Amino acid sequence: IRIKSKTYGQFSTFKLSEENGFLIIPRGFAHGFCTLTDNTKVLYKVDNHYNKEFESGIIWNDIDLNINWPLDEGPSYISDKDKNLKPFDV
Repeated sequence: IRIKSKTYGQFSTFKLSEENGFLIIPRGFAHGFCTLTDNTKVLYKVDNHYNKEFESGIIWNDIDLNINWPLDEGPSYISDKDKNLKPFDV
């Protein structure tokens, strides 16, 4: 989400498992998680205190980003907060 980045508006996907389940996401990168099995735990560490005033996000099915999520019918659960996120304006 760093506007001046040469990769602005692009994305990468990674399939993590018990064997390779570690990923570092740099500051300024939008990120999302999709679990493919029941009872999955997603743990993450941040580099600053949480501040609701700066919280934002991108709707998971944004038309411009066109992320090919590994789900045939979309997510089985999505939080109310995430349902109401705005699209990414590329």
